[in-house]
Parts: sequence; C-alpha cells; structure tokens
Amino acid sequence: MWDYDYVSLTDEQKLLRRAQLDWAGYYVILSQLLVGVLVGLYRNTSGGSGGGRLRRLMWKLYDPISLRYPKLRCWRDWLVVAAWTGWCMSLVVVNTGNDYFHLTKSLGTVAAANLPLHFLLAMKRSPLRWLFGLSYEGQANFLHRWLGRIINLLLYTHAALYLDFFWRAGKMNTRFLEGDVLCGVGAVGVLFAIGLSANHTIRHRWYRTFYLLHITLAPLLFPLLYLHVSHLRPYLLCSIFLFTVDQALKYHLRIQALASITTPSPGLLLITGTLPSAPPTPPPPGSHCQLLHAQSSFWGANPFTILPSSSNSSGGGGKQIRLIARVRGGTTRRLAALALRTTANGRPVQVTIDMPFGPTTPRLDSFDDVDNVLFIAGGVGATFAVGWVVRLLQLSTTSNREGEWGRGKVRFIWAVKSPAEAAWALEYPGVAGCVELFITNPTGTAATSDVHGDEEGVEMTEGLLSSTAATAGDGAGDGTGDGTADGALDALVRLGLDRHRIERGRPNLAKMVGETVLRAGEGGGGSGGNGGSTAVMVCAPAAMAAVVKRAVARQGMHGRDVSIHVEEFGH
Repeated sequence: MWDYDYVSLTDEQKLLRRAQLDWAGYYVILSQLLVGVLVGLYRNTSGGSGGGRLRRLMWKLYDPISLRYPKLRCWRDWLVVAAWTGWCMSLVVVNTGNDYFHLTKSLGTVAAANLPLHFLLAMKRSPLRWLFGLSYEGQANFLHRWLGRIINLLLYTHAALYLDFFWRAGKMNTRFLEGDVLCGVGAVGVLFAIGLSANHTIRHRWYRTFYLLHITLAPLLFPLLYLHVSHLRPYLLCSIFLFTVDQALKYHLRIQALASITTPSPGLLLITGTLPSAPPTPPPPGSHCQLLHAQSSFWGANPFTILPSSSNSSGGGGKQIRLIARVRGGTTRRLAALALRTTANGRPVQVTIDMPFGPTTPRLDSFDDVDNVLFIAGGVGATFAVGWVVRLLQLSTTSNREGEWGRGKVRFIWAVKSPAEAAWALEYPGVAGCVELFITNPTGTAATSDVHGDEEGVEMTEGLLSSTAATAGDGAGDGTGDGTADGALDALVRLGLDRHRIERGRPNLAKMVGETVLRAGEGGGGSGGNGGSTAVMVCAPAAMAAVVKRAVARQGMHGRDVSIHVEEFGH
C-alpha cells in the first residue's frame, strides 16, 4: 500500500521497533509538558503588558477571524490545533521506513498517549484551569473537542489499515475474530458513537443524549483498550486515574441543599440555596456550580454562576448561595414550572449542588497590578461580573488602599433585553454606581423564555457591527417606551441607578474599551511604558464577546498594557 510493505523483521529489529513505538508515546507526553511549561512561563513573565514583537504577534493571533461568525474563534486556537495535529503525524511517520505494521502501530500509540491530556481537559476540577486561567468551558472545551478529533483520526486510520491488512491477507475469519482484535474494534465503535453524538447539531438539539452517551460509553474504552494491547496500558492507567479522581471529587463534594425558586422577572429564575453548613472557604468571585434536581435534570447537572449572598456580599460566604438563570429549554424550563408550584405551596425543593468551579489563579484573584477593570456582560452573563464588582468595591472599604478600587476604577457595561432583568443586581452595594445599562429590546420588555437557547445571543449582538451602536451619555436613555418598560425603569431608579446610566440600544464596545484603556493610560503609571494597565473581563454571547476580543487585541497590538479574560460556557 503506497510505499509501505508487509516487512518481516528479525528479533533484534522487533525490539528496535518496540523501543521506537514506546518513544513515540513518550515524546507526546514530554512535548505536552514542555508546551505547558512554556505557556506558564510566558503568562507569568509577560503578563498583559509590553509592546515587544512576540507580544504584538500574540495579540494579532488572538484577534477573532470573523465578527459575524464568532464560532470560527481566533487564529491562535486553530494554530494550536494545526500545530499539534502536525506534530502527532510527524511522530507517527518518523522512523517508519517502509514498514506497514510499524506505521499502523505508531498511529495507535500516539493516539493512546494523547488520552491522559484529553481526560485532563475534560475534568471540571482540572489543574489546567487553575494553572492557565482557562474559562469554565470555553478554551478548555474547545481543546478537549479537537484533541478528541485528533485521537479519533489516528485511531480510525489505525483500524482501517489493520482491516485492510486482514482483508488482503485473508485473515477476516481467523485473526480478526480473536479477542484482542475484537476489543480494538469495539473501542473504535465506542469512539465513533461518542464522536457522532458530539457533533454540534446533535449536541445542541439533543444535549441529554450526548451527555448520557459520554458518561456511559467513555468508561467502556478503558477495559476494551486495556485488553487490546499491553503497550498502551501506561497511558490507560493514567487516564483511568484522572477519570476516577474527577468522578470521586464530583460525588464526594456534592452538597444536598434546600432551594427556593422564584421568577424575579419574566424569563429569569432566582434560585436561593440553603446549605447544611457554610463552606470552609467562600466561593471566589465569578466561580460556578452545578445544580441537579432529580425531577428537572435526571441526566447531568446544569452550570450556574454563584452570586454573592444577599446577607454576605463579600463573595458568597455563609449558608446561602444565589443563582440567576435564563429560562431556556430542558432543565431551566422545568425549573420554571417547578417555581410556580413551590411559590404556590411555599415549600423549598431538595437539590444537589457541586461547587465551586472556575479559574482561581492569581491573575484573576488579584488585581494589584491593574489600574482599571472593565466588566462587559450580556444578559445573565452579569452573574459573572457582579461577584467581581462587589469584591473589588469592597476592597476600597476593607483594606488600606484609600479607595483605590472606588467607582472610578471599576466600569461595568451591561446589555439586557429589558430593565426588569437588571433589578436583581442593584441589590448589591456599589453596583448601581458603576454599571452602565443598555436596553437592547426596542420595546424594553422581557421575553418570557428562550426555549431555543440562542435568542439572547441574537438580541444582544444584533447591530453591534454597525456604527450606530449607543455609547454611554449619548442621550439614548430618554425613558421612552411602553408603560411596563417605563415602570421597570422607575424601579431601577428607586434602587439607586441614575437614569443617565440607562441607555437604549447596543453599546459601542470597541469605543468603550478604547476609552477605558486611554483613561488608564492617562491616570496610571503601569510597567508597560504606555501608562496604566487595564483588565477586561467578559461574559456575554459569542458575537458580543468577539467584538470585545477584537477591540482588546487592537489595543494590545498598539503596545497598550491590557489583558482580557472571557468566561465561556460549552454546554
């Protein structure tokens, strides 16, 4: 086949081939460790500052490929995928000569050596999220999916080449039916089922089916591959260890709680959970939890961002946690129906909570070297921002920083469909003084639900690419609209929000990012040689986040001292 042939080897040549195959797997592991060390060194030494060529190149690669199609992500992500695919293929073909079987076995070895990283990226409490400040589901989920596709490509090719050999050699009724070969065929079948269910269309429309297949079929790979060939077992044992630790932590750290579920505005859910006891360490700002209710989410738990409790706004300490969610299909729609029943009878419901998740690296947990922080949120993405806003504003009163984190240092841009959707956030002290609210729905009224899961994204981002987007202070917040919307606006004013901070239309995000960076440059003395530093924190629909990414990337390419964290969900 091609230039490869069925080569007969001496015992000495077989030992040499075995050593080469083992080293192909070792090189995969070592190269992963090397990449991790280099990325860690770059993050800890470069930070968000500097105008060197490497830093400018990294910002250029971070620029989204297309604002209209944000799922294309940025050049950096695809460069990582292409580079790793090329590296794996080079490890497959190096030193194979014209040996058909060596090529075939090398495909399987390199694929198996990638399994530990694949499971590490899938872990909710993966150390990679802490080491590299990865979003809850965004980039980790992207790398997990594409590494899975690389593994599948290698194993499909491995299986196809062996099947071709069995067919040509007339061994379909003999060697093909032996146990180790059938285990390999079964493993490829499991991978195919998992990969098919992970297709975007299937995952989006039948998420529970995708989730069920993942959690039931993935463990089947371990015994099948373990019995297939002994040389893969070191990688399998490592993967089994990671999978077991993840599952053990998940079940050990789950908390049974009583929750009251209400609807503060049409289309929104407020879930207040009362824990049996206060957690030893309060959840950090912007962290997440998974909530499971037996009647609403039988297969799997839904992710929510933890808000500061109303009784303890320092970060969610105490026995209570608060969650805000938009009513969509599936679990949240069933929870909304449950809210009607519990409101009627006044009884809380039993839920299971697994927390906290999310990055807690020093880069996110400390802003000592940052002059300004800009939070940008769309819809319920504000749940991520509010916890941080409360924490940073609190620092100005509980530390000796002389109001360093006063309202002038924290800017919060929030786009919502209707004024009623913002009322919950104004209960927290200081939020009303730094938030700039943009009402994106022309009528100013809230949708009752978002059954298909993407209406919010369309509503928040439609018109962002035009030059007519609103900016703070342009007079858009004139209070015009229907009576319901005007009443909701009045309610926000009574909660302490200045009417001049309310605008109609979509925010001009690029201009706002530029203004904030310029203000930091004028008022700070950052180490980057371009004035003060700015941190941008985003949790918004994909298209809205893409606009912010491009704006920040352009500032970085001009040598400005700026950094960005985008909190994404892959569910």
